[in-house]
Amino acid sequence: MRLSGGDPEVFAALCEGRKKNDQPVNFLVEGLIPRRYVTLLVGSRKTGKSTVATELAAVAGSGGGEWCGFTVPEEACKGLSLLLSGEDGHDILYERLEAMDPEQRADQLQTIPVDGRPIEDILADYENAPVSLLVVDPARKYLQGDEDSSDSVDRLFSTLESFAQRKGCAVVLVHHPKKGAPITSLAQVAEAARGSAVFLDRPRVTLGMVRSGAETVLGIPAPSGTPLHNLPARKMFQGQRRLVRCDETFKHRPIDQAAKRTGSAPEDAALEAVSRAAARLAAEGVKVTRTGQAGLYELRPGEIAGLSRAKVRAAIDYMLSDGRLVTGEDGGIVPAKCEGNGPSVLEAMLS
Repeated sequence: MRLSGGDPEVFAALCEGRKKNDQPVNFLVEGLIPRRYVTLLVGSRKTGKSTVATELAAVAGSGGGEWCGFTVPEEACKGLSLLLSGEDGHDILYERLEAMDPEQRADQLQTIPVDGRPIEDILADYENAPVSLLVVDPARKYLQGDEDSSDSVDRLFSTLESFAQRKGCAVVLVHHPKKGAPITSLAQVAEAARGSAVFLDRPRVTLGMVRSGAETVLGIPAPSGTPLHNLPARKMFQGQRRLVRCDETFKHRPIDQAAKRTGSAPEDAALEAVSRAAARLAAEGVKVTRTGQAGLYELRPGEIAGLSRAKVRAAIDYMLSDGRLVTGEDGGIVPAKCEGNGPSVLEAMLS
């Protein structure tokens, strides 16, 4: 009574003590995208942000399933999946969805192209409907003001956070980096995010995407070792998910799954040749990728002489899946023991 100052409501609250949390953190995508909060997805051009976001909306709109190797549980997908598409018209969306969902299972998915209305008015249309997921792609199309204005960005986040709390849904906001900003690792995503610092201050989780050749890396950036999320660490995904996109379905799947689906493991001779070539080139400071001008096959090192392009890439995929090869800070592919490149590393790998 003394501590309450005689106020009966304060007195009752003190007597009752701390209430048990009746709304623990739960996820649309376990350890990655929480419900009731805003998740920011940042990646440079051609990383497949919109495709990945559309794929997530289609999975949620189908009542759950697999997305980028993660599980989207059925119990988290009881409502609508809303996709606000500010850049892609119905023709592009239709093409993607036809490839991703040819059987039209995503009957809970609602695609909403930009129509000039404020986002508050768009969301008001769904005020009485159950919603599981809201994807807003990209942020700048739905901002009322400038990206560099903290007030404008803050208002957008307030609108999305309020909607997430009222609906108990996950919200994914897609955002671009600064033009010309080099992004070769997830850690650089935070530094490259365009506009006001509010973009990184307000989301509960920030996801990053980095592209290297045919490989896309997805995860939670951790600049200076601090992951960009504000949730209990034990609940969150740690590490990176390496993905490849299927050109036929537009879906992304983990490289280890892609390697398993190619059939039997590559021959030991091919694995050894690719490993030795990657080790030597890494020690010499040569950037190597899976495909493109810096692709291992395209560089034609002597160690892989006689191997076809398909065998070289199959060996790379297999070793990426089992951890013998990793993606380095510059986006290149290096043997796991070669991340500290140098002559001694070359000797160790070739011994």
